[in-house]
Amino acid sequence: MKKPLIGLLALMSFSAFAASTDSINAQEMLAEGAMSMEEMRELDAQQAAQSFSFNSFNSAVSASGRFADMDAPTADQLNNLVLDKNKGEMCGRKVNLFALSEDQILAALQAEQLRMLNAGISNPEPRFIAVNKSPREYFKYNTATKKYDVVKKNADGQTMKIYTLLAGNLEKVLEVSISTGKEETVKASNKTYCATTPAGFFRPYKMYRSYVSGTWEGSQMPNAVFIFNGIALHATPNDAAHQGSLGKRASGGCVRLQGPDYARAQGRPNDSEVDISLKVRLETMLTGRGIEAGDFGTVNEGNGRTRITNNTVKTHSVERIGGIVGAKANVDSWGTVVYIHY
Repeated sequence: MKKPLIGLLALMSFSAFAASTDSINAQEMLAEGAMSMEEMRELDAQQAAQSFSFNSFNSAVSASGRFADMDAPTADQLNNLVLDKNKGEMCGRKVNLFALSEDQILAALQAEQLRMLNAGISNPEPRFIAVNKSPREYFKYNTATKKYDVVKKNADGQTMKIYTLLAGNLEKVLEVSISTGKEETVKASNKTYCATTPAGFFRPYKMYRSYVSGTWEGSQMPNAVFIFNGIALHATPNDAAHQGSLGKRASGGCVRLQGPDYARAQGRPNDSEVDISLKVRLETMLTGRGIEAGDFGTVNEGNGRTRITNNTVKTHSVERIGGIVGAKANVDSWGTVVYIHY
């Protein structure tokens, strides 16, 4: 693995972790940025089967352990889910996964670095991307006025943070506003989808320099890093409506990021300090074979899609709900884990 480049990439960071061993062929065929209602029902059943008690879960942990030790949810966190149920979260099952402390993230990154070393990866540089899908405002229905009142503010909602290790210590290299799923059913391409961003631990399974959606009527998805089925981290367009939605639940299920259109409008094209989607893609590639010439290839798949190839390394699978780490490094992915939580 290559060290970050000087200058433009000098401040670039880490992140680590994620999805299970679902068939990539099956994932390829799913809609981009949304899940069908059938897929949503299957996911609900999956989550119900994988739900766990924090007091009894340790007995189910594999020999490799869990990616991160999680605390039992607090009363306030559970109450936030109840408040959030008043407005939004209209499809999909809620999962009791909440933000990890920086100490927990540090331990997770150190364990991931050791796993990568044991898998024969030299100079491993894992990353941990934490996506907070909760809203910035919680609403509660007022029976007297028959309106929704804002009852709580949440500054951490709709944010993404990227962490890395620097000389063995935790370093947060990025914190930005994002947009996750609007949490309601939507229509696209004559089908009904659940516009939810699923919670859990995910390891990226494919990425693109450029990507045009077939589901969302040709929408541009630059720097798409796919993490689960058709859900990806990708750039949002630069029009006022999309830019204004950053910090709000607004997508079809993907995690939207400030992107190349905004960077060009600022006169800073290809600048990863402005184009956050580029930064995320390059940060992820740094946990694979690197970003220098010869570290990766590209394939033109047609229809506006250019895929990044030959950049993955052998990593451990990570179970989505419980965070159980696979016993062997037998997954072609990156040393990056995306953790989506409330």
